[in-house]
Amino acid sequence: MNDLCIYITTYNRVQYLKRAIDSIIRQSYSDFTLIVLDNCSSDDTEKYVLSLNDSRIKYIRHTQNIGGGANINYGFKNCEAKYFCVFHDDDILHENLIEKEIEYMEYDRNCMAVSCLANIINEKDEVTKENNHKTGEIKTWRNTEFFAYYIGKQKNIVFPATMYRTDFIKDNNLYLRVEAGPCADVVLYMDIEKMGGKIAEIQYPLINYRIYANQDSSSNLEKMLISLISFLNKDNYYS
Repeated sequence: MNDLCIYITTYNRVQYLKRAIDSIIRQSYSDFTLIVLDNCSSDDTEKYVLSLNDSRIKYIRHTQNIGGGANINYGFKNCEAKYFCVFHDDDILHENLIEKEIEYMEYDRNCMAVSCLANIINEKDEVTKENNHKTGEIKTWRNTEFFAYYIGKQKNIVFPATMYRTDFIKDNNLYLRVEAGPCADVVLYMDIEKMGGKIAEIQYPLINYRIYANQDSSSNLEKMLISLISFLNKDNYYS
């Protein structure tokens, strides 16, 4: 097994999946295993993945659709590499994302998850919002700093751009708690710092993150925050 396992979750979006996989196999860091987690697609996903002539690529097809959260959690619960990532099937990685995140994880052994900034793209791969915040800084959080950052500013880090340190995730039985609702990714980062891990964010964009025309989480922000606070209130660490 390589030091890095990359999972990519997919369901019936083979055209986007092709772009996503292409951006992964073109990474400047090439020593990885890529596992496609197919959530029982009915399109040409299986045919496409099995046609790829790359020994690094593996294919797992669930016998039924287990839900997006459970598909992501397959990676969290089954990875055996030193590091792992779980990418979406419709995002596009910049060619040095893996290299930069591996580099930081090797540099800071206290970091248990590292992400980066993102540019926003639409259904046509057009950049609708370019992130111009490009510095050499690394923003970090630990203890309850990410909790305060999100609650105070409602700013999250990019979930499908995050690399994790496998031993820490498995030793603490961490995964996406889908019962937390739309903020399950936020809760995951809070759980990482709750268990003593540091979270980091590279301060320049290394991924094109796709947002669709009918996808506007800002209109539901109040409900999301209420749901999040209600969920966290059951946890003595936060309440």
